[in-house]
Amino acid sequence: LASGSGDQTVKLWDVGTGSCVATLRGHADIVLALAALPDGRLASGSGDQTVKLWDVGTGSCVATLRGHADIVLALAALPDGRL
Repeated sequence: LASGSGDQTVKLWDVGTGSCVATLRGHADIVLALAALPDGRLASGSGDQTVKLWDVGTGSCVATLRGHADIVLALAALPDGRL
């Protein structure tokens, strides 16, 4: 399970134990949207007007997508992995 927060982080959770297993940092504003990609990566959208792609296994940001003129409120992943 993944959650986005006003503390500018994405948290990954073990639903079996209820514990946080990773905290992904990199956004400069509230995280408002998340989307799981079919290849196992995670996308997060933020009030900082960016979308970040995360490698869930390592917890590292693999790409930052810029170009929005306002906050990113929603994300959707297509079955072939495109955003």
